[in-house]
Amino acid sequence: MLRRQVCRFTLSRSLFNFDVAISRTLVNSSNTLIQSYKNGSSQNTNDWRSILAASGLFIFGSTMGTAFAEENHKPSLESQALTNNPMEYDPITNEHTAKMTMARSSALEYYQSGKYDKAESKFIEALEEAKLGFDAKDPHIASCKNNLAEFYRNTGQYNKAETFYLEALDQLELIYGEKHWLFVSAMHNLALMYESRGDLKSARAYMDRVLKLRRSMFGPRHFLYADSMFGMAHILKKTGGKDKEAIQLMRDAIKILEEEESVQTSVVVAWLMELTAEHRQMKKLPDAVACLRKALFHLSNEKGEGMANASQISDDLYDLLIVMKKKEDAREVLKACFEARKEIFGSQLIVAQTANRLAQLEVEMKRPEDAAQYYATSAVVSRAVLAECKSSTGWLQGLMGSGISNTAQRQLQATNILATCLKATAEIMAAAPGPKRNLAAAEAALTEAVDVAGTALVTASQVVKAAQSGRPLPEGLDPTELSALIVEVQLLTIECLEQLQGIITIIGGADVDGRVAAIDARVEELSQRILAVAKTSVAAPEAAPSQGK
Repeated sequence: MLRRQVCRFTLSRSLFNFDVAISRTLVNSSNTLIQSYKNGSSQNTNDWRSILAASGLFIFGSTMGTAFAEENHKPSLESQALTNNPMEYDPITNEHTAKMTMARSSALEYYQSGKYDKAESKFIEALEEAKLGFDAKDPHIASCKNNLAEFYRNTGQYNKAETFYLEALDQLELIYGEKHWLFVSAMHNLALMYESRGDLKSARAYMDRVLKLRRSMFGPRHFLYADSMFGMAHILKKTGGKDKEAIQLMRDAIKILEEEESVQTSVVVAWLMELTAEHRQMKKLPDAVACLRKALFHLSNEKGEGMANASQISDDLYDLLIVMKKKEDAREVLKACFEARKEIFGSQLIVAQTANRLAQLEVEMKRPEDAAQYYATSAVVSRAVLAECKSSTGWLQGLMGSGISNTAQRQLQATNILATCLKATAEIMAAAPGPKRNLAAAEAALTEAVDVAGTALVTASQVVKAAQSGRPLPEGLDPTELSALIVEVQLLTIECLEQLQGIITIIGGADVDGRVAAIDARVEELSQRILAVAKTSVAAPEAAPSQGK
């Protein structure tokens, strides 16, 4: 099925923003980026929340024009524990600090491209240059150790990560003491590492210490305290037998962020989605619905009602309401979602897909005329996408060139949606009472569905055949999804053929037996191909090259 997602607010999977920060937690919701005053909504450099954007965030960034200077330029440890403003420090620049910056930037690039060996060497190089460029007590060295520890944590090398986390913590405690946000952020990361490693006892102990320190430093209504509360909730969930306590921590953390003067919507929404998942798992569906509606409310306040309604949250809310058998409420949610997506995305497949879902619901609710209208909209959009695929330059030549694989995959997606709506439309036409029954139109709809499916399968089989011949896969090609779509379209084609066969039999005519026999033969052929694919790897179906014959 289509896996396209609209406005899904997922957690960032990037490693670090090294020019601004040292560490961002990545594994679970307690690691969510808290993007305070995003896009310049805060111009006050003394409001350090506009820079300290995530739990575990170390600020030594060059792009902010700040870094930590020598010891005699720093305010007292006592005052730092309260203000912690990175803008108060003078930058240090020399040959080694420049090399450190270049090395860590390269490390990030290698990490993002999956070249972990090279990334590791660059993280180590950055640490060595920091040792040469800064005084032994300078926190840049601790930050580089934390970078390396975060790299090891996110690549599953937990023993190495633990070593560098502890070294960074020792150095930061020596410089600042424990009541400093840099020290506490490093400890937060260490707790997350223990959680990832499965050492929940240590994770809980360190996160508990983080919570106490942040509460004493910032108070019980601070967003960093909330972030650690959410982190502790994850640890408690994994510990077992602490579900009720974990859920309450999640709720309290969300409430803290909601009461902020400037609500950090992306984080609130992400946390609400996680809390929704917990409620669903515990079969508390009304609570899950309440969380999703609240997420839509916050998203609407920031992005506008249209963007909120067009988001994946609407799909999730619709699914929950259907499970709860609240079809009228579900219909209203999906109608708003459809209208918003149509307005925002125009002739995109997500619009056709949403129209199909809405039409299917209308059929279930015994509203065939409304269903037919939505199916008609879906067909128009799908045909437009198919026409766009056909007009692509060289779309049947140079199959493994830039973009062509995506064309074949997109064509199959559009075909799947179009064939589905044509099949359903034919069913509505054939089942209509009295004069509204139109078997000829139903036959035409099914014939079109079979024809577009055949064309799409030919193109897809060409792509698969080229890949199987040893030609490199182009960027963006998902062979697993392509192969799954091939099988799905084949199955849908069989259903359309069988339905078409029934209608032809009812209509009758001079060559009914011959047409029925031809359909039987085609159904058998497609069935054999699907069975052959089932015996091979899903990622490279051997039967695919012959699908268009």
